[in-house]
Amino acid sequence: MYQADNSSIKQADNALRATERRPALFWRLLLFGLGLVGIIVLYIELLTGAQKAQLPQLIPIIQILVYPGLTLGLTYIFRRWLDKRPWRGLGLISPLAGLPSFLQGILLVFVSSAFFLGLLGLAGWVHIVAFQPTPSILIALLVNAVVTFFSEPLLEETAMRGYIYRNLNTRWPCWLAILGQTILFTSWPLASYLITGGLLGQEIPPASYYLTYIPQLLLFGFILQLCRITAGNLWMNMGFHLAYLEVLRFISPEAKALIRIEFTPTLPGLEHFLLGDGRAICLLIVSIVVFFAWQALRRRPINWQAIDPDSKQEQ
Repeated sequence: MYQADNSSIKQADNALRATERRPALFWRLLLFGLGLVGIIVLYIELLTGAQKAQLPQLIPIIQILVYPGLTLGLTYIFRRWLDKRPWRGLGLISPLAGLPSFLQGILLVFVSSAFFLGLLGLAGWVHIVAFQPTPSILIALLVNAVVTFFSEPLLEETAMRGYIYRNLNTRWPCWLAILGQTILFTSWPLASYLITGGLLGQEIPPASYYLTYIPQLLLFGFILQLCRITAGNLWMNMGFHLAYLEVLRFISPEAKALIRIEFTPTLPGLEHFLLGDGRAICLLIVSIVVFFAWQALRRRPINWQAIDPDSKQEQ
């Protein structure tokens, strides 16, 4: 990416508008966002229906086939026929080429988790109760990782850190495009909750739940976008996304956790905070600090003012 002055951006915009017919950026993003909300509402309804009908065998099919297929299909249609730009411009390169970036994302989560638990340990606020690498837990971790990858990182990173950010960054500087993507990423599930709860009568979390859920989504969207910009493709943020979810599930106070921990904080209310979304928020904050420290060591700072104008010949 490079920084372009206002005159060059206006010239590029005028040239594009003069040579091709496509909806304005605002309408493309609005329609895309509405499509995503509709898909996630349908996804929730399908999962709920499968559970009520006592058909658990349908749930993995919905998670790894229906939901990703609809989301990726929507993204492809918008990219090719409304944006009229190549799919490769989103950064979804081949798995083999993206493997180093994918592993970097996983490593960032592991290093950040080690720092976070180490700090809690030094304060005497956490203890490792048991390490449980039993066959059943390891199989559960593997299966959960596969299902999670297809139902969350693959589609969410392609849609949000790929399609949404790429389009925003054609007009807005990097920092503003990150902010816009993060807000839209946070609004996506919130709008879905409002629809499923207010219109469809589904049970939704109480208002107090969002006091920690919204900051978690904002931090999550921010660090994932940083990974996307640094790697130049979607695989580092997919690796971070997957590893982050698995760490929260399998390094926890739960009885079937791979590494079972116990929180013993001395401050009032801190244990309740860490047992909820507080642990996720703290891990994300530590991850952001580790990320910027890593960037400083590599001497590859992000160009926060960079704008990447649209082009038909994106590589």
